[in-house]
Amino acid sequence: HWQLAEQWLKAGERMLEAGRFASQSDMFNAAERMRRAVALLEKAEPCEAVQRLICAAHASIVRIAPFSQISSKECEQHFVAGKAAVEQLPPGVERQMAMAELLISYGGQKVYGGQPDCAVEYVSEALKMVREVGDYSIEASLRLPILVAYYSSGRVAEGLAVLQEEDGSVWGNSEITEESYQSRGMCAQLLLLNGQL
Repeated sequence: HWQLAEQWLKAGERMLEAGRFASQSDMFNAAERMRRAVALLEKAEPCEAVQRLICAAHASIVRIAPFSQISSKECEQHFVAGKAAVEQLPPGVERQMAMAELLISYGGQKVYGGQPDCAVEYVSEALKMVREVGDYSIEASLRLPILVAYYSSGRVAEGLAVLQEEDGSVWGNSEITEESYQSRGMCAQLLLLNGQL
């Protein structure tokens, strides 16, 4: 109904949420919804909120590309468009966090493209940005692709050490929840492989 009312920001925001929800079970549907979110948001009156959502939509598409029918070419286009959208944001925390999300997402694409060392470079750059601003929300929500990047490059111990640095969270020692079970499970597998569990 937001689309019919030509409320492009709300329509795009809801479509992005729908895409993220769909990504839990149907990557093809998720990809289509995220593409539609970008298209809707590009119709909205330009403002910082719109740009943040456009950045998030492009990063989400890049992140799910290996699991859907998104071609490498389209993925690259979303990465480039995402970077351009990030550059439209004013300098500051929001800009760095949007770029960090995009870089971690692109790192995941590099893993599945057979370039794990390149993936770690992107992920490392993103983690440096996260630590500079002291906002760990992106790191917390994307721990699984971060761990996969380090694991696939054969740098298991380094990846575990990076995520165990002091960041104000107790991810490695806290109770396993619906939000943390995947990354905690991956962490346990990596500790086992590394002879620490």
